[in-house]
Amino acid sequence: MNDTYGHIEGDTLLHEVGKVLRSSFRESDVLGRVGGDEFLLLLKNIDLEVALDKLEQVKRQLAAEKPCRSAWACMCRKTMTWRTATCS
Repeated sequence: MNDTYGHIEGDTLLHEVGKVLRSSFRESDVLGRVGGDEFLLLLKNIDLEVALDKLEQVKRQLAAEKPCRSAWACMCRKTMTWRTATCS
């Protein structure tokens, strides 16, 4: 992101992603940036399908936040992926 669009656009993207994540998850969930444009979410006591649905909602919300003429909206539409793991 920074290499293609510059640090100002990259910082804007990070702030927007953080804002959407904080508003989308519970206070008891742990959200953090682990490096670059990677985030980690620890969601306790949640069904996997519910968690995946919440992630899809986040992706849609970020993509709709601004028209795709902005760099970060295009990035969210094209490159947002996630990995999941569960434990009991």
